[in-house]
Amino acid sequence: MNRYFVAVSTACLVVLVLLVPAAHAGPVYGLIDGNSTATWDLTPGAQLGMISWVVDGVQHDYQQWFWYRVGNTAEASYDTLPLTLSGTSDTNFNGSPETLFAQYTAASFKTSFTFVLTGGTPGSGASDIAESIKIQNTTGSPLDFHFYQYTDFNLANTPANDSVLIVSNNLVRQTDGSGVVINETVLTPPATHHEAALVPFTLNRLNDGVATTLNDVAASGPGNVTWAYEWDVVIPAFGSLLISKDKNIHIVPEPSTLLLGLFAASALAVSIVWRRKR
Repeated sequence: MNRYFVAVSTACLVVLVLLVPAAHAGPVYGLIDGNSTATWDLTPGAQLGMISWVVDGVQHDYQQWFWYRVGNTAEASYDTLPLTLSGTSDTNFNGSPETLFAQYTAASFKTSFTFVLTGGTPGSGASDIAESIKIQNTTGSPLDFHFYQYTDFNLANTPANDSVLIVSNNLVRQTDGSGVVINETVLTPPATHHEAALVPFTLNRLNDGVATTLNDVAASGPGNVTWAYEWDVVIPAFGSLLISKDKNIHIVPEPSTLLLGLFAASALAVSIVWRRKR
């Protein structure tokens, strides 16, 4: 059963990766692990980034990508910079790539992205993506740097009933009416600002040609929600900033399912006690 699932998932991923470049000119990378696939489209100027996260055959993603700003200049998306190095690898040696590396280089800094997909067991509805981002100041002077993450997930492929709550600058939670939940935990360092909104409010602000500071609104929805984080830092001369984050998708059982499970467990316990007394 598991081998069949992996074979079908791999075939679907191959078809997706082959078809997407027909519409976009740039590099497209697919990852697969366990019950999950994920796809990144790094086409220059397209502002796409991670465009797919499929878990047990269900699509949960529309777009996640990154913007930057130096000083008080207008922010720009990373795909406006030269993509100097990119590729996937099979670091767990299971026969499928689960790690993506991409590096962008500007005149005063270099940014490296590493994404690692860890799928769950088939049918579990669970999946995880770890993200590591390293921003290096390549100059001999301090760099006033601003880094943005913009996220538009459509959980269960039904965006109209999603809600998002930014609990803190370390934790955000998005939920769907079907019981799907995604959490992002910022391991280090916490973001400086955040913003929850409906499409396309934040995306328009990131592309309006002026320097943007996220508004710290913490909740939005239900609806087609988005959320964003902003890091404001001064990177020392020839120093670096390392951002470490983790996203996980899981399904919360409905209350009726939980009650049924508790009832079954209670009945089993009573049965065991009754048999022992006999």
